[in-house]
Amino acid sequence: MCAQINKEYNISLVLRALEKVKGISPKGEVFFSHDLYSRSFQEYIAILLSTIDFSRQIPDIVRKSIITGAIVHAGKNILSQETFLAEIEKLESNYLKKAPKKYILVTDMSAIYSKLFQRRKIKNCDIVFKTQLSEQFKSERQKFLRWASHHITGQLPSDYLNIQISAFGRSPEEAGSKALDAINLLRAMWNLVYNLKKRKIFPTSKERPLNSIVLGPFHSIHDNDGKHIPSIWWRDTSYKEPLQCKDISKEEKALRESEQFITSKFAKLPSEIREFVEIALLRYVHALDEYNMEASFLKLWSLLEYLTHTLKDRYEVTVKRTAKLFHDYQFHMQILKHLQDRRNIIVHKSEYQNEIEIFTYQIKQYAERLLLFHLVQGNKFENLGGIIEYLDLSQDRTALIRKKRFIELKLKLRKH
Repeated sequence: MCAQINKEYNISLVLRALEKVKGISPKGEVFFSHDLYSRSFQEYIAILLSTIDFSRQIPDIVRKSIITGAIVHAGKNILSQETFLAEIEKLESNYLKKAPKKYILVTDMSAIYSKLFQRRKIKNCDIVFKTQLSEQFKSERQKFLRWASHHITGQLPSDYLNIQISAFGRSPEEAGSKALDAINLLRAMWNLVYNLKKRKIFPTSKERPLNSIVLGPFHSIHDNDGKHIPSIWWRDTSYKEPLQCKDISKEEKALRESEQFITSKFAKLPSEIREFVEIALLRYVHALDEYNMEASFLKLWSLLEYLTHTLKDRYEVTVKRTAKLFHDYQFHMQILKHLQDRRNIIVHKSEYQNEIEIFTYQIKQYAERLLLFHLVQGNKFENLGGIIEYLDLSQDRTALIRKKRFIELKLKLRKH
C-alpha cells in the first residue's frame, strides 16, 4: 500500500499555513519560521503525522522523518497536496527498497537471572539474557546511560538483568521497534501469569507498576559490532525508580508453561486474529507497566474497547460485549457501567479517584478475560468479524434457541 491522505483531514489548510512561514536561503535551502501563533515547524510535522496513512511496514518513528523530508523537498516549490504527497510516496518507496540490516537493541529487565532466561527467538528476533553485557557493548551502553540519566529524576537500575536483542530492519529505528515488540510480547506472557493471581490490590503509599517484570527506562540501538547509534533511543516516560528484581525461581515452571501455552494457541489462530491478539498483548503489558495508576486504568479501558472491537462505537456497546462473556450478565453490566462512569470522571472532570487501585484491579480482570477469550477461542472463528457476531448474540437462552430454529428453517428452505 502506498501512502495516502486521510480523508478526514483537509491537508491543504496545513500546507497553506506552512507555505506562509516558509523561506528559501540564498543557497536554495528551505527553512520555516514560527507562525503568528508561535507554532513551530515541529508542531506542523506532528499535525501532518495524523493526516497520512503510511504502509504498515514503516514504523512510526520513521514516518516523522519521511514527512519532514517530504516537506523540505516539496517546499522548494509552492507547497501543495500534490507535490507533498508525491514526495511522501517517493521517500516511502525508497525506504521500502532498502535492504534489511542487523542491529542490536540493548535494554534491561527487573528480574534475577534463572534457567528460564535462555535464548529466545520471537518474531524473527533473537533475545539473549545476560548478567553482564559483552565487552564490546558494555562501554557503549554505559556512555549512553550516563547521558540518558539526565532525562529522568529517579535513579537508574543497578541490578536489572541485561538483554541484547538482534533484529533486522531497513533502519535502526525499524529494527529497534521490532526488538521491543519481541521482548514486550515475551514479558506479556510472563506477567500474565502473575497478574491473573492478583485478586486483591492493597493501597500503597508508592506508585509502582502492576507488572512484576518491567523493562528499564532506556533502550539503546547498536551496530552488530556494539557501536551505539546516537540520536536514536527509546525511553519509558512513566519511569520513576527501579523496582526490586523479581525472583522467578518458584514460578519458573508456570512461566514456561504459560509461554508454551500462548505460543501453541497463537499457531492455531487465523492470521488476522493472531495479529490482533499480539497487539492486544502488547497493549496489555504497556498498560500495566505504568507507574501512575490512573494512566494504567485509562489504558486498560482503551484495551477493553480494542478487545470488544468498539473503538468507534458507544461505550454501551463496549460494556455489553464484555459482560456477555459472563453467565451473570446483568451483574457484570453493573460493574462495567460503574467503570465506564469512573473513566468519564477521570477524563472529563480531571478528578482524582481515591479508589483508583480498586478500579484498576476490576477493569484488569475484564481485559484479561477478553484477552484469553480471543487467544483460546479465536481458532473457532474465521476472522474478527465472526468474533464480533458472537459477542453480539443474545444472552437469553430462549432467544438463542428461537434464532437457531429460524436459521435451520431458512437453510432448509434454501435447499428447495
